[in-house]
Amino acid sequence: MKFKTWSFYLANDLLDVEGNSLIKGEFILVCLRPDVLKPNRILGFGIEKELGTTKVVDLQNRILTNQNVTDIFTNKIGVVEASSIKELIVKDENLSLISIREENIKTIIETYSVFVKGNVIEFDSNDFDSIDKLEAANEIFTELNLKSMSINQLLNTINSGMNDYYGKLNELRNPEISETDKIQKTLGLSTLQGNLILFFEETLRKMDGLIGKQHEEIAELKKQIMKK
Repeated sequence: MKFKTWSFYLANDLLDVEGNSLIKGEFILVCLRPDVLKPNRILGFGIEKELGTTKVVDLQNRILTNQNVTDIFTNKIGVVEASSIKELIVKDENLSLISIREENIKTIIETYSVFVKGNVIEFDSNDFDSIDKLEAANEIFTELNLKSMSINQLLNTINSGMNDYYGKLNELRNPEISETDKIQKTLGLSTLQGNLILFFEETLRKMDGLIGKQHEEIAELKKQIMKK
């Protein structure tokens, strides 16, 4: 099946990366990209079906705030089996044909710190239906611009990443883990660690700049006081 990122579909059973249920049964999916960990899965946001159509229309047509976006999605971002997905058709209107409004895509990226390109990309799920295809695929979906991220976004990402890091570390401490799994999890942990270092470095740079600016403002205030 062909998909478009930042577009709406009907799907079943949204799971988090650990396999825990986020939404049971049918829900509205906002497609973000193919899952990078397992074939035949799509990463996306889930919208509960109740009042879901209204939320879809709002995302397509209205300019929404960060709070509006949070109210729509809460924290329901996860993966879904590609085979369970179909077009979102309501009263003979195919809502899958219209993507999220550009301004709202930017707001979602800013609110949730998702590293997915803001432009709509079309792809075929058949190109990502095996491990070999996942490993061979060109990375066309990810966009990571640390310099454009605010301090709050960086800190939120670091916090989430550290939780993930400690979770993976605990998995490695499991005495029953196989050698093959241990190697794969160690490689994943190493990649996560490298990414966290990049976020820490950029956060420190931004903090240094903020502190420097505050010192300048304080010095200027002192000058004004001395003149009085």
